[in-house]
Amino acid sequence: MTPPHGAVRLQIDSGFPLDAAAAQVDYFADLGLSHMAISPLLSSRPGLFGGVVDHATVDPRIGGEEGLHRLVHELRRRHMGLIVDVTPAAMAVGGDDNDVWRDLMEWGRDSAHAHWLDVDWRSADASLRNRLLLPFLDRPYGAALQDGALQLAFDSARGVLLVRHREHAFPICPLDYAAVLEAAGLADAAALAAPFAGLSRLRPSAEQVAAARRELSAKAAGPEGRALVAAAVGAFDPRTDPGRARLHHLLERQNYRLAWWGTAADALNWRRLPDTTALAALRMERPDVFDATHGTLLRLYGEGLLDGFVIRQWDLLADPAGYARRLRLKLETQAHRGATARPAAILIADTVPIGDALPEGWDVAGTAGAEVQDALSAVLHDAGGGGALSDLWIGATGERQRLDEQQAAARRQALRTIFGAQLDGAVQALHEVAEADLATRDATRAALARVVSEVAIALPVPRTYGDLDGFAPADTALFAAALKRARRQLSPADALVADHVSDWLGGVAPRSVRDFEQAGAREQAIAAVQQLTAALAQVSTDEMLFSRYGRLISRNEAGADLSQAGLRPDAFHARMTARAARSPHAFTPTGGPGQRLGEDTRMRIAVLSEAPRDWEPVLRHFLESTQPFRSRLVDGVAPEPADTVVLAQALVGVWPSALEPDDALGLADLHSRLRAWWLNVVRAARRRTDPHFGDADYEAGCMTFLAALLESPDGLPARRMIADHVPRLVAAGTLNALSQTVLKCTVPGVPELFQGCEFWDQSLGAIDQARAVDYRARAHGLTTGDTPDQMLESPQDGRVKQAVLGRLLHLRAAWPALFHDGDYLPLTVEGRHAPQVLAFARRHRDQAAVTVVTRLAAHLLDGPSALAPPAVPRVPPSRWGDTCVPLPGLGDGSYRDALTGRDLECRHGRILISEALHSFPAAVLLKA
Repeated sequence: MTPPHGAVRLQIDSGFPLDAAAAQVDYFADLGLSHMAISPLLSSRPGLFGGVVDHATVDPRIGGEEGLHRLVHELRRRHMGLIVDVTPAAMAVGGDDNDVWRDLMEWGRDSAHAHWLDVDWRSADASLRNRLLLPFLDRPYGAALQDGALQLAFDSARGVLLVRHREHAFPICPLDYAAVLEAAGLADAAALAAPFAGLSRLRPSAEQVAAARRELSAKAAGPEGRALVAAAVGAFDPRTDPGRARLHHLLERQNYRLAWWGTAADALNWRRLPDTTALAALRMERPDVFDATHGTLLRLYGEGLLDGFVIRQWDLLADPAGYARRLRLKLETQAHRGATARPAAILIADTVPIGDALPEGWDVAGTAGAEVQDALSAVLHDAGGGGALSDLWIGATGERQRLDEQQAAARRQALRTIFGAQLDGAVQALHEVAEADLATRDATRAALARVVSEVAIALPVPRTYGDLDGFAPADTALFAAALKRARRQLSPADALVADHVSDWLGGVAPRSVRDFEQAGAREQAIAAVQQLTAALAQVSTDEMLFSRYGRLISRNEAGADLSQAGLRPDAFHARMTARAARSPHAFTPTGGPGQRLGEDTRMRIAVLSEAPRDWEPVLRHFLESTQPFRSRLVDGVAPEPADTVVLAQALVGVWPSALEPDDALGLADLHSRLRAWWLNVVRAARRRTDPHFGDADYEAGCMTFLAALLESPDGLPARRMIADHVPRLVAAGTLNALSQTVLKCTVPGVPELFQGCEFWDQSLGAIDQARAVDYRARAHGLTTGDTPDQMLESPQDGRVKQAVLGRLLHLRAAWPALFHDGDYLPLTVEGRHAPQVLAFARRHRDQAAVTVVTRLAAHLLDGPSALAPPAVPRVPPSRWGDTCVPLPGLGDGSYRDALTGRDLECRHGRILISEALHSFPAAVLLKA
């Protein structure tokens, strides 16, 4: 299998199973792609990303292993490879579909799987000592018991007693079966209970328990046995006082304690993934846990079905580098691949700090591309517009807090309301370290909690990567800076504790500590704190801050630095030069699952950064005209101005070009999309409402506002204002989108398309991603044979974007060495409109390609009038004047544009932009 030169990412589920992906292989191959990258394969809970319930099977809902074989057969027929996501940090819990979780609930600390999770079996809460807290009830425990929402039941097929609550099933420990079966006091019940009465009070073998259950199931199949079991279960009916008391006492004897879901943030005694109790964190650092959860994937790789992996949830692992090394080692031992097979590609999906190399020892090919996606987007935003947009944001919302203050406030709120239990776990790990040393045993839990909180709030990155060897070199300075900022919030006494915490968390390598137990305790504390800060950053930044800070929402995607409205060419070149040197085979996406906005939606909104003064009166008039639609509540208006500004930007980003402000049918569709998206945003911001503890009045006020705006006659002036402004953004946004597409295919890395985005992606992220993709139209688009410049005359349907992708993907396949291993050479643009051009060269031996794209050119586009859009999203050649790109070291002569097929001359070591971009807003020039 050749190394990737282009990949498509597909979300595989029951609505788009493996066979549906197989049906599109010919189209993707014809487009020029070499690989398909798909969401996790293993059996998972529907709608829960990463929610694996069975690590041993390929999900039957998507076609099972047979469907995988059919897909791979089609891929191999077209010489394509398959890369799959892996979600190692967690598994799905709750519900009634995970045998590992069921065993853990039944047997608690005696379960064979007890070490799979980070459980505090020694909880300070006596009611949780050696027990799991299960916060899955939809109401407080007492109310659930009183209301009959908890019901003892018997699963005759499995011979299992359990308590049901909604979709959840809480198994009864088999050691309690005899007491349950005899509770009705019937004479024949003893015989029914006998197989369980004989079980050892220590953990009996799985075979003994299975045999007892089979016997119970067989006896309960007959009328007498069935009646006896029904009578026993009836004795625990919570609708009666005796039954309710029996059920409560039975539950109190279990290896778990049932609780209302609202207790999870504060009381949970096992680690979960950020803000969802449906995902329990796995201890993937344990070799046996790794082996048990990766056996099927390793086998599929060994059989030649898989070619690489993207590791999701990387930052939430205790030892990410160790995980990657173990995965690499296991993959290399798969002998069935054959001697000629290429090593598996391993990529990580989390964001590496901008400009940083991947630390040594990670043994991965690179990232899945969040940081390069940010660079591609940012360079097409005007950094100079940030000041005016900030002034507009402050004026419209009154929010004057600095961005770093908002970040700190979001983290502080998240620690208080979401991560209380995980903070307690990290503090407990540190307290054990402190107590083991006479010099530090006076460090109290409260002081440690204050220190850890302030360091987590101040840390400038999601996490450090310390291990037994202490801090990685790059982490030392990062942690020191965080500690310095944290000290400003700490008392002198706590500052002394902070010095010790710095040593324990990596300042002193645990490996250097002579006491073996102390070294292990420090290693556990390092992992606990690093996992806490990673989870905290995910919620406080990627959700809360990105939903709150609406200066320019096209910049609010994972990997972005919100302090930068845009990126200047020299900074962009620096990032790409580093990428070429450090991770030239990493993926280069511009969209994907979890995106807040579609890739081309962002490119249209980006135009606001070029002309903030034009946007200002539109936004002010929009806010004024919609003022009557706001609801006045006891604690303020709904929606708040900040949420309204975010909505206004989303409107201009997704408003269809042909939509008239009085088109009821078109407005209804837009209303449906925006309603779901905006509600998610205001909840994620966690200012006036919340994803879990929603403020019904505030949310209703927001939805009433949106309905009045988009459906009532009173909203027509505001709608017309938006509709009139959108055409002024469309051409420049289209130009941005085409430039982004060309950059994606020519910068260092492997371009990754997201499902359906080879046509325009004017979407609202995940809200629209669930919509079916019209692959028939996309396949037909490849058959026209028109060049991108010909299609540019009518760009509305998106075929021009597809044509650009097709030409450049085929170019990458024809010149693999140039794009896989070629140097990245920044090129300086000269002349009057130099800021409106970005240029660079890729060179490998005697091969060279020069990329030239238009940027920030809204003011150069022609139109019928100053306020009307141009017919074609291209700068007229005459506008470029003397703007040119010198080509030092590449030489004069003829160059052919891979996009248009046009030939042009390099004279005196330079190419005129008026010639390079004569008929299309971007060019990829090959030396003829």
